[in-house]
Amino acid sequence: MEFETKPKGGFGIGISLKVQPRRPVPIHYYREKQLETEVVCSNCTLRYSVYGVFAFCPDCGQHNSLQILDKNLEVIGKMLDLATGAQKGVAERLIENALEDCVSAFDGFGREICRVHANVSTDSTKVDRLSFQNLVGAKQKVSALFSLDLAAGLTDDEWKVAVLAFQKRHVLSHNMGVIDTEYVRKSGDALAVVGRKVNIDAGEVRVLGKIISKLGRYLSEAMKRIGS
Repeated sequence: MEFETKPKGGFGIGISLKVQPRRPVPIHYYREKQLETEVVCSNCTLRYSVYGVFAFCPDCGQHNSLQILDKNLEVIGKMLDLATGAQKGVAERLIENALEDCVSAFDGFGREICRVHANVSTDSTKVDRLSFQNLVGAKQKVSALFSLDLAAGLTDDEWKVAVLAFQKRHVLSHNMGVIDTEYVRKSGDALAVVGRKVNIDAGEVRVLGKIISKLGRYLSEAMKRIGS
């Protein structure tokens, strides 16, 4: 846009336009802090923030899925602590919520760890539809997609305890905690009576938390071996 017109004749008028540089206006960035999760890498101790929950450490490259699972289980343990000494109705609700959160935590972890390793699956398009809210169904799908036995990370008794607890969570979420024939058939609960409310105690949920932690570590390590 710069130009210069020189004067002509004795009384001519010259016109010019010059652009003078100036300091650039700084760009203001909008940070959505409410959408960020702050993480301290368990491997290299780097502190970083991510949108959402799961991410790779920008320094050492370790994925934080197992770390997030542990944090969730830690919070669930505190919920169960609150249930001790609480009024009966409040205690029951805290224990039920803790059970549901256990299953949700493992479901989120399982989905993410499989998504990260989808490139070594037999069909990456099916990985996105994986669910870990039903352990028996998840075991079958993980076996088909990754040739990995999910139950191999636990003893037979631990697997049965986990399956039973996951079925209790299902009847809580979908049938107000009232036992139906499907629950009896899938859970293997010898004490179940159709029409009655399923029984859940804090000790049972604490045991489930330990089992989920063990299963999470097994699945994480197994996926690393498959991908290496």
